Amino acid sequence: MTLSEIDTRFGTANDPDFSHGNCLPVTALPFAMNHFVPQTNGNRGSWWFHPDDRMLEGFRLTHQPSPWVGDFATFIVQPISGNDEPKSIYQARTSYRQQTAVFQPDYLRLESERYHLTTQLVPSIYGAALKITYQQDRPGLLLHLPRRQSFEQIDNQTIVVSLTHNRASHDQHLTMYLALTVTSPIREVKQDDPENVRLYFEAASQEQLLTLATSFISKEQALLNLARESSQSFEDKQADATATWLDKLNRIQIEDEKMEQVAVFKHCLYRAFLFPTRFYELDDKSQPIHYQMVTQTVEKGVYYTNNGFWDTAKTGYPLFSLIAQDDLSEMLEGFLNHYREVGYLPKWLSPDELGMMPGTLIDTVIADACVKGIRLDLMPEFLTAMIKSATLENPDTRYGRQGVTAYQALGYVPNDYPESVNATLDYAYSDFCIAQVAKCLGEESTFEVYQMRAQNYRNCFDVQTGLMRGRNRAGQFAPDFSPLAWGGAYTEGSVYQNGCSVVHDVAGLAKLYPNRSAFIAHLDTLHQTPPNFEVGSYGTQIHEMSEMVALNFAQVAISNQPSFHVPYLYHFVGQPYKAQVVLKQLMMKAFHPTPQAFPGDEDNGSMASWFLFNSLGFYPFCSGSGEYTLGIPLFDKATLYLSNGQELIITANQTAEQYQFVDEVELNGQVSTSLVLKHDDIMQGKDIAFKLSLVPIIKEVAADDLPTSLTQK
Repeated sequence: MTLSEIDTRFGTANDPDFSHGNCLPVTALPFAMNHFVPQTNGNRGSWWFHPDDRMLEGFRLTHQPSPWVGDFATFIVQPISGNDEPKSIYQARTSYRQQTAVFQPDYLRLESERYHLTTQLVPSIYGAALKITYQQDRPGLLLHLPRRQSFEQIDNQTIVVSLTHNRASHDQHLTMYLALTVTSPIREVKQDDPENVRLYFEAASQEQLLTLATSFISKEQALLNLARESSQSFEDKQADATATWLDKLNRIQIEDEKMEQVAVFKHCLYRAFLFPTRFYELDDKSQPIHYQMVTQTVEKGVYYTNNGFWDTAKTGYPLFSLIAQDDLSEMLEGFLNHYREVGYLPKWLSPDELGMMPGTLIDTVIADACVKGIRLDLMPEFLTAMIKSATLENPDTRYGRQGVTAYQALGYVPNDYPESVNATLDYAYSDFCIAQVAKCLGEESTFEVYQMRAQNYRNCFDVQTGLMRGRNRAGQFAPDFSPLAWGGAYTEGSVYQNGCSVVHDVAGLAKLYPNRSAFIAHLDTLHQTPPNFEVGSYGTQIHEMSEMVALNFAQVAISNQPSFHVPYLYHFVGQPYKAQVVLKQLMMKAFHPTPQAFPGDEDNGSMASWFLFNSLGFYPFCSGSGEYTLGIPLFDKATLYLSNGQELIITANQTAEQYQFVDEVELNGQVSTSLVLKHDDIMQGKDIAFKLSLVPIIKEVAADDLPTSLTQK
């Protein structure tokens, strides 16, 4: 792979009413502290970049994980020249040449038509280098420094700025320190208001190298980070950035002539390595330290942020467990540091706990690592942390499980709590994950307690409708029920998208129906009902509704996380061929290598990782189980270079679009009838060969070949 094959504008054509990914064209190193993105229109709020915009307001250092979350600790640098004296980023905007612009993971290059200059940017972990080539007199920069506290010129080449946080946080005075140095002396500094500063350089300067670094710890740390950044030339930095990205992206190699789908794969792989982002730095002894926003102290150890586990737990982290275990190991340590310092495991960090979305699905990340033998040294303390969230309700609803006191008493979250069905099902899944970790650690009594609690999802099942429904504290189901109504007891969907979120016990879910045929009929209804909806408690049409309708895959809204697993439910009733055709069509029709890339929000690599797994032919249906469910591969050949040095080779014949079914699977040359693939088999580097077919091959599936459920088959 070459990085010129990846255009970071993938999935960036969005607005608040419709998402094609809600991505930013991020240039950054994998999991780096800072991202860099051209800003094209700051008047659009969080949607401040659009690929169709013709104007450039500058290069933005951003920490925005999602437009729905917003940015923090951000600033903009806009190279300027000539006699104009723009006093704001709006006044400083310039058209740029889209046809020659380069948007790569490791490199940005834009040409300003107003200022007759070219800017190149290369990222690093804590900063970036910008090479600016001027063609007219009076070269300079406009720095837009929102909510800054101070501006200090260290010498005629270096400045340090303190920038306050600009979004709700425990620490309302959270400060990012920006250190910036230039190669040509600063001749003049002009400040028209507190947020905008202009720097002008010596008139003879035709090329300027600007190096910057940031810190959330101190001005001194920012200068230390800058000193480390300044030790390399621009070309060496670019070579290092390229090598770092290629090391990640070459861990999966695809061989196929379906160029559009191959391009989607490569872009999704890039997306998968952006989040979470590093929030620790290295002190003068190169030891990791980080700023803790709750205690407002500097602590030892690693730390990560900008991630919502409701989004990423079931796809992104299982991918890391295969090809990026070193990164995953460090992330786990960072998440445990959050518990040690704050008292609860994280749910949605940006930069500190936002508490968004139901559940505590970091539990699945922990259990998945545990059953795969990753960071077993941390598991005893993780088990304590997981149990705390499962038993002790915090009055600050950002932390732990909301409504867990009622959940323990009633066996479900009552509907006086929002999204009560999703919360109940997610809590039951987390209880399963606690049981898995307890089992690994030999904690038999804890295992038994949480194995039983993992069946609490049953308490939301209404036998009259055959659907999961919200209940009040007296046990009564909510009146005036419609399966098409969104919101209320459900998260960003209706019961169709959310009611089968029992990934740890689908066999048990099926047993709640009168018979196997009734459960299959429910799955068929879900996959056949047109994508209609009622706005329900939302009171208006939200973007997820629009995206489901546009996708037009019945009620299977793969445009959002609750439906990610839905097609695979057919595997548990021995009808994988029904899932295969849906999965193949979703991969072919719902993803495109363009700014309109995704069918919905690509949250922190979650939807990108969904595509990656499914195109390889297997999927982590139940993270924390140690197995993957076999689907249908998209490509002729894929080679995974695994974290333990082994290679997994996946081949398939007849992968053209019309071949939508799996006839046979061979594992290391031996025919396998199982519908699952064990993690241990993958890590041993066993070869997988798929034989695809034009028509469905209907075979009787033995009970032992079905995916594993908590309730035995």
